[in-house]
Amino acid sequence: MSDVPQSETSPPRPRRFWRIVRRTALALAVVLVVGVIVLGIAVKDHVRTMWSLQRVPNTKMYVLDYYGDYHLDEIAENGIDVDDPEGSLGRALLPDFLANWIVGSVKKDLPPIREPIRPPRHSCTTVAFRTRDGQELLGRNLDWMHDACVVLRIHARNGASSVAVLDPHYLGFDADRLDNPSLVDRFRLLFTPYIAMDGMNEHGVAIGEMSLEGTRAPFAPAKPSVINSLAIRLILDNARNTDEAVDIMRGYNLHFPATTCHYLIADAAGKTAAVEFLDGRVEVTGTEESWQVSTNDRLSGKSEAENDRACWRYRKASDRVAGLDGNLDVPGMLDVMASVSVKDWTMWTSVYNLTTGEYEIAYRRNFNDVFPGRLAMRSGAAAGSRGAAGP
Repeated sequence: MSDVPQSETSPPRPRRFWRIVRRTALALAVVLVVGVIVLGIAVKDHVRTMWSLQRVPNTKMYVLDYYGDYHLDEIAENGIDVDDPEGSLGRALLPDFLANWIVGSVKKDLPPIREPIRPPRHSCTTVAFRTRDGQELLGRNLDWMHDACVVLRIHARNGASSVAVLDPHYLGFDADRLDNPSLVDRFRLLFTPYIAMDGMNEHGVAIGEMSLEGTRAPFAPAKPSVINSLAIRLILDNARNTDEAVDIMRGYNLHFPATTCHYLIADAAGKTAAVEFLDGRVEVTGTEESWQVSTNDRLSGKSEAENDRACWRYRKASDRVAGLDGNLDVPGMLDVMASVSVKDWTMWTSVYNLTTGEYEIAYRRNFNDVFPGRLAMRSGAAAGSRGAAGP
């Protein structure tokens, strides 16, 4: 009997099956690669933001460049839950599973801030000044008990670009933690736009907040609610002049989780306004002078003599700028702010030129070694005239 070839006795090779397997694997690989690319595109700006943190040499001041979307439009429309600001902002910024993780970490590290903090008698000074050649300056000292600060540069695509300074204590950061941030810490940095304390936007609008006892803001059920630092962010992202900034303030129920505050706002056209919340009313105080000063005492309804008697920093700053006859620049404003800074309390000093976009920020009264920068300003940024904003 003749031998039969082995190939004739073995079952046929299942070529069709393996072709299907290879095609399926290739399709899954393509889907995975596309998914990774799409995810990378979606989060690349946030990744750039989280890894942009740098320390300014010889200080505990840090700089963060923010590129991603922090969903302010949603917050602007709906407000937040002021009884749970961390959770509310987390849900607006991040997917739920990630928000719960990050917010839980933040809350674990934060000190209780629900009880009002009684500020010392030296808790911030803000000065607005119109120069003889039509430039508007705003200087601001933040006097408080914490240490590190963050300069936040917003590189906006939809809203306004801006620069702001904030106290990272309210995200659970100190200098040691900012020097060696974990992955969760880097996610926390995405919340920095929500806690601005002073700043300037590309339209030439600048704002500083100062503590003020006796503040009681109006409440209207139809209006969305925000906390005080969010009001600053809404202004920096949207206001083109002082009037618009005041309108934004009027459009929300304002809540103060820790220290009650008032604000000084200025624009590139020279219009300034102190905004205060007294007995459930919004009170706006302007000036016909080329300058306006605000510290920690009510300005509404008071004379200049009363303001001088109420606060030595107000008296010293106002006397100094009143005698300048319009001659002042950014270094000169730093000198003004240095004269009313407080040893062991002034955390940072910001000076903004609302006309040119130039700014300088000094850490802990080191006025000879400032962090400089320039914000690209939009032409025809602000429009208005000096005086009170709104009725």
